[in-house]
Parts: sequence; C-alpha cells; structure tokens
Amino acid sequence: MNIKSIVENFEQAQNDLNNKLNHLKRYFADEEKLWIEYEKLDDAFFLNDKAMSFLCDSLQQVDQKDHLALNDLQDIKYLYKLLAEYYPYNIQYQEDLIAFVYNVLDDEAEALLLIDKTERRIESARKYLGKIRKEIKNK
Repeated sequence: MNIKSIVENFEQAQNDLNNKLNHLKRYFADEEKLWIEYEKLDDAFFLNDKAMSFLCDSLQQVDQKDHLALNDLQDIKYLYKLLAEYYPYNIQYQEDLIAFVYNVLDDEAEALLLIDKTERRIESARKYLGKIRKEIKNK
C-alpha cells in the first residue's frame, strides 16, 4: 500500500466531487435544469455525504407537480436524519435536520429533542478540546 497514492486519489476524488457539486449549484434556482443534471449522474455520486446534503437541500425547493409526487417530506427528513446519524460530528448536518424538522415539518417537540442531543454532542467535544488545551498549556 502506498499512502501517497491513496492521499492523491482521495484528493482527486474530492476535487471531482466539488467540481460536480459546483456545476449542480449553477442550476439550484432552476428546478427543471437541475433535475436534468441529476439524471445525468450515476447513483454512486449520491453515496457521498456532500452530494446527499445538496440533494436534500434541493428537494426542499421542488415546485413542479411531477417532481413533488416523487417526494415525501418524511423521506427528505429521513435523508437529513441519515446524514446526522452517519456523520454525528458534522454540526452542519445536525443543524440542517433541526431546521427541516422545525421549519418545514413544524414539529417543535422533535426539534427540541434534536437540539438537546446536538448540544450534548457539542458539550462532549468542548470538554475533549478543553482537555487537550490544558495538556498543551501545561507543557
């Protein structure tokens, strides 16, 4: 195994992904064109968390009846929930889930539960970072 080639391959894959996402972002406000661009992508593209997050955000903008029929708000919530679950230390995914539950689904009780869970995760990270800071200062 050559670590350097693995790092280079990872970096190239991230650059390719970012290029595709930047291409899609140009169509974010034009739903019809965005869906045409989505159809050009293979399913493997959406296996990346950044791509899935973009898809979730774009699904909230759906206006066309044929596209609305393909989507259920609970499915979109589930996608946000999966992102938050699989990437628990990505605070943005936590925030996106909370915002969707609160603003779109209008479920204040669930939003509060999610906020509490996220705050506990943040507090745990804060304690860990504080411990490292203390170790560094004591050297």
